[in-house]
Amino acid sequence: MNHPPILPEYPEQNDLSQTEFDHQRERIAKLRDGIAEIARMQINDPEGNPEVIDQCGKLLAEI
Repeated sequence: MNHPPILPEYPEQNDLSQTEFDHQRERIAKLRDGIAEIARMQINDPEGNPEVIDQCGKLLAEI
């Protein structure tokens, strides 16, 4: 599934400095990876094990 980019491809297309732009891209990547990990954990635990739910909550708090 292709989605449009959250940030413009090039920093000059927005009002952010290069540093802010890079920081936002890193933050978005961390969020994306964390959400993907939570999804994998839940897919691999269809019974809803409380320990897995707790791990998902901790990961969500980190991101």
